[in-house]
Amino acid sequence: MQEPLPAELFLSSHAEFDKSHHLFFKGSITLSRAVHPFRKTWLPFYRELSAQITKQIVAITAKKSLRRFDFIVATVECVEYDGEPYVERTESEIFPPSYRVSTEYRGRLVKLHKDGYAYGKLLVDDKTCVRDPAELWIRWKSNLPDYEYIEPDDELDLTERDITFEICTEILDEIRAEIPENLVMRFYESSAQQGDCNKWIEMIKYEIPRVKKKNRITAADEFPVDFAPDCDYPDTSFTIYLRNPCSDEQEKQIEAAFQEFMTDYNINHVNNIHDFMNLKEIADFPGRIDDEKVVQIGVDFGNCNPKVIEKLIKWLRCCGFGIEKINVW
Repeated sequence: MQEPLPAELFLSSHAEFDKSHHLFFKGSITLSRAVHPFRKTWLPFYRELSAQITKQIVAITAKKSLRRFDFIVATVECVEYDGEPYVERTESEIFPPSYRVSTEYRGRLVKLHKDGYAYGKLLVDDKTCVRDPAELWIRWKSNLPDYEYIEPDDELDLTERDITFEICTEILDEIRAEIPENLVMRFYESSAQQGDCNKWIEMIKYEIPRVKKKNRITAADEFPVDFAPDCDYPDTSFTIYLRNPCSDEQEKQIEAAFQEFMTDYNINHVNNIHDFMNLKEIADFPGRIDDEKVVQIGVDFGNCNPKVIEKLIKWLRCCGFGIEKINVW
């Protein structure tokens, strides 16, 4: 058997799928790397992509913080691995690192060339799950005399002087015609907003309603919380009992508090809250309570640690809604 390449040449993978795909660069957008295995020598290309595109997004949208979004690199899936076997290092938050020899290969970066530019596509994914992902087309050109085109896997120690990235405001028909049929963006391809390469601007500019929270919790903000023994976590329901009848405006504020919590949590955690909804929208759900002092919210916590419920309760206590008690079931 051929001697496998050492694990030190590659970025490690993780036991949890989502974590193995993120590239974090200080002060820049988070990139999701769909190619596996991923050589460390490819990082300069992605670092420049992240830094230069971040500056342009901020200039176009006037948004200084882009932590709400993941930027997923388009790849062609189902590519057979024809390289050398390698040692894969797998990490986990629970178990120590493990090693195995692998020939597994996922993804291939698309190579679209036209008039000195290489083209690629990112999918802008809102971590808060408020909106469907949108396409962001980019292109780049080589400033190196010996390279007509620079590819992400050229293993060059690139700097800002060596490569120039640009956001595309329109896509040439010749480029669209060359896009492979099996071009996918992880599991989002069916929901991506196709065709409009400027749709991402509207999504990034979208403002999520914010609730004015208290800095300090007083005795009046405290309330008991009852957890049902058969709580069906992660699909969890919250029955919120208020001291006074709930107006339509206050009901919207409570929904906004759940939305804001989901936004804040998803930005800071890899395992995201999937969604929430006002259960009164479901006419015949089990446990429905028709009472003007009651608001019922359902939350899909996905793969979040169950301690997220404690954080949510604390969040609601800071909102000053006049809650008498909450039942979690």
